[in-house]
Amino acid sequence: MRVLLTLFLCLPAVGLALATFLALWPTNLWWVRMTDFPRLQYGIGLCATLLVVALARPVSGRLRMGLAGLILVALAYNAVKLVPYLPRATSGTRSPVIRSGNSR
Repeated sequence: MRVLLTLFLCLPAVGLALATFLALWPTNLWWVRMTDFPRLQYGIGLCATLLVVALARPVSGRLRMGLAGLILVALAYNAVKLVPYLPRATSGTRSPVIRSGNSR
């Protein structure tokens, strides 16, 4: 039972982290570039996996801490990639100033 729980924790954590960091590989292969887009879904999956890792008491502490660290690093990378697309993010460009009256 402990082996199954360990596999249940390791496979999603390592798989999602691998999918997150695979986009860092500088190549134009379609199956690598495809991992650039579902960042929000990776984040949701990583949060759920982190919750399961935190609640899994029968698994050794070192494994849980290692998986939690891997998940947190992957979450941080996904957050850095997603922040520019949030509604409150600055665009880096200035808005045009509209003045009333004659603009000549």
